[in-house]
Amino acid sequence: MVYTKGKTHPLKSAEIKKVIDAIELRTPIDLRDRVIIGFLAYTACRIAAISKMNYEDLHEVEGNLIISLKEKNGKVNEIPIRSELKGWLKAYIDYVNISSGPIIRGFVGKDFIMRETTISLSSLQKIVKSRLSNVGLVNHSAHSFRAGAATTLLDQGVPQEDVQNLLGHSDPRTTQLYDHSKKVIPQNLVERL
Repeated sequence: MVYTKGKTHPLKSAEIKKVIDAIELRTPIDLRDRVIIGFLAYTACRIAAISKMNYEDLHEVEGNLIISLKEKNGKVNEIPIRSELKGWLKAYIDYVNISSGPIIRGFVGKDFIMRETTISLSSLQKIVKSRLSNVGLVNHSAHSFRAGAATTLLDQGVPQEDVQNLLGHSDPRTTQLYDHSKKVIPQNLVERL
């Protein structure tokens, strides 16, 4: 079977805002989870790349904070960090005092003792699924942020090649799966039958 449209439900900007706004920021876990959601929403990375992020992957280029994301098949994608996400990342890193190693870590106990190791991929997926469920988005997943980013950019007329580069797709046909604008059958077309 050949797919012409992706199977993942893309998140819309308003839905992403709803997820972010629902994070209450009372604990270091909330700060961390906002960073996780921010990276999914504003870099269009895969959740596996978040589990591999290290403090050493952050660097400044001409005043912009860049993250070297380790993506599928050993690819590294250099992504500028949006200013809003940069602030969230700084607040989290400063609060939990990370200066090396994994950025996204687990916490233990009511005193929120931070672990030295990264969170497993399955735990990351549960965190994201929980944050989505908290606002009623039960048919979405971590990949919905990536699909939403691609769909939004393509709907805004961003060249497919640029979106393909952001997503790290080798084949443009993969990026085309996110282009829903060309897949809609207009009412006036069927009225002509």
